Amino acid sequence: MKRRVKFGVIENRSVKSSGSAYQFLGLALICFVASFALSYVSYFFQSLSGFNSSQALASFIFWTAILALALRFPLRSIVKSFAGYVRSMRGFLIFTAYLSVHLVVYGFILETIVASLYPAVVNFSLQPYLSISALPLRPIGPEGILLGFFVYPNVTLTILPFLGASLSLYSIVMAIIIGVLVITNIKKAIELRDACSRLRKSSAFVALPVLGVVGGASCCLSLPLFITLFAPAAALSYSYQVAYYVTYFLFPPITALALTLNLSSINKISNRITTKAMVT
Repeated sequence: MKRRVKFGVIENRSVKSSGSAYQFLGLALICFVASFALSYVSYFFQSLSGFNSSQALASFIFWTAILALALRFPLRSIVKSFAGYVRSMRGFLIFTAYLSVHLVVYGFILETIVASLYPAVVNFSLQPYLSISALPLRPIGPEGILLGFFVYPNVTLTILPFLGASLSLYSIVMAIIIGVLVITNIKKAIELRDACSRLRKSSAFVALPVLGVVGGASCCLSLPLFITLFAPAAALSYSYQVAYYVTYFLFPPITALALTLNLSSINKISNRITTKAMVT
């Protein structure tokens, strides 16, 4: 009888969990439909100031749904581990510091590339300059709407004549996801180090995962920065175009995937060490 009750409780929990998941997916679908509808409406309301509120709101709804889906489903177990670590002051400060540095450096790289490609349209004022733009991209259709979500709204901050940062909601959402993965990787690497020390295992088990964290945390910035600063003058235009598209569209998801795989390897190593210690 007790077993039946336990199985019944488990079944009820699984039903409730699947029900909440379907509700979450339904809400996300509504958000996607609303964002595309708002973006379509924005084509018929031109803005002379360069900021279309319908387009900005549509992009905000779209990326909020994307972030919620990513944290709710593929990164759910990672978010639980991250939440436990970031509650401490140390974890919170590390996450905040990394997120700030990532956004500033990433935004600086993009702005440098854009300034090199289109020097005539970039503001080089000696005064600090802040601009926010949100415009629908043509042609009208799903492709233009989706590309507009990736580009707008765009915030550009110029501090010095040749120092500025350019950020969009896409880059901010990806920075949050990468930050969560970096902090969780650091936490798991520390736990693996402690386990190796406690079980008297070689520190080599920790070396590769740590290198993975460092590589994953920096690869989104290092190669594009290298191309940006040291591209040969003869191939400047082509190099900068490649650097921009690779930096903006490809490096953030590639970095997130690399950090996820590195975290999986850390968990496998940790489980293997713990299992061997229990057997012996």
